[in-house]
Amino acid sequence: MLQFIPGLFKNGLNFDLFFDQLFINRISVFFGLDVIMSLATIFATVIVNPDRLSRGQRVMIFLASYLGASACLPLYLLVREWNREISE
Repeated sequence: MLQFIPGLFKNGLNFDLFFDQLFINRISVFFGLDVIMSLATIFATVIVNPDRLSRGQRVMIFLASYLGASACLPLYLLVREWNREISE
């Protein structure tokens, strides 16, 4: 977010520029696809197992995805553990 927010202020919501810069070389493609696949996996897990999370928890996890997979995955794992402890 430390790099994304200044770029957002400078360029606005220019998605063409964002994706051009994200996929500018093989290294950035690797990192971009890694984040995209991580988020897709988290979303699939949350959607496929809806009985494990409340609606509010699912919404919170989806909103955390705007901060990236580094915020979304730990939040999902934390909520999942809280729910396990409560159900025991």
